[in-house]
Amino acid sequence: MKNFLPAPKLWYCIWGVLLLILSSCTALKKGINFEKANKVIEMSKGPCFGSCPIFTISIYDNGWATYNGKLYTDKLGVYVKKVGKARLEEIKRELRLANLWQYSNIYRSTLPDLQSVTINYYEGGRTKTITGKEGRPVSVVKIETFLDKMASTSGWTEKEKPDYQLPAGAIPNEIIVKLKENVNAEAFVLKYYKQDLKIVKRLSPTGDYWLFSFNESNMPPDEMLSFVRRDREVLSVEFNKKLEMRDR
Repeated sequence: MKNFLPAPKLWYCIWGVLLLILSSCTALKKGINFEKANKVIEMSKGPCFGSCPIFTISIYDNGWATYNGKLYTDKLGVYVKKVGKARLEEIKRELRLANLWQYSNIYRSTLPDLQSVTINYYEGGRTKTITGKEGRPVSVVKIETFLDKMASTSGWTEKEKPDYQLPAGAIPNEIIVKLKENVNAEAFVLKYYKQDLKIVKRLSPTGDYWLFSFNESNMPPDEMLSFVRRDREVLSVEFNKKLEMRDR
């Protein structure tokens, strides 16, 4: 009979992967104190005239990274990821070779619709900040590309949900809207295609109350509520609430 047990070397690899996963889970349960960790590199991407992802990604000297997604991203809130000491040393080496200290702090642009990118590099108690759009040095753009790739890879674990400071029980991506008489709901949602507004259902057979959903990554809930409230075809709008909170 053949032995289907993995070879000893394969066992070591399997145990190594399991220990890495377990250590990462344990660290997350205990809570990683990023306030005491020093940043190595950080990139913040601001808004543009389109739907550019707005987020901040930071790498720390404790071998971890954080991602704070704010808008137009599939990761809203704070996420964490294990970088590892070996990979961290590679990143530090590449950053030293880039010699960011030689570049200007600001690269001004005449194109307002482009996304502004800010990179902060930390070394030896000093901080180098480079902000700009187009026209930045190749080394700086390479760092941006690397951090973009890291932000889009898998392996991120949610640490904190976005804090919208909504009323108790409010469902962040659902609103109840009372439309004016004779307003067509299907035509109404077309005005909010950028927010991905969709009809969930009509709440009353004879009334004009409708339940809509929208993509909160395209517009924060509080802004969406104010935005729809200003619509001339709307009589009232409020957040939908979880069932147990509706009668309170």
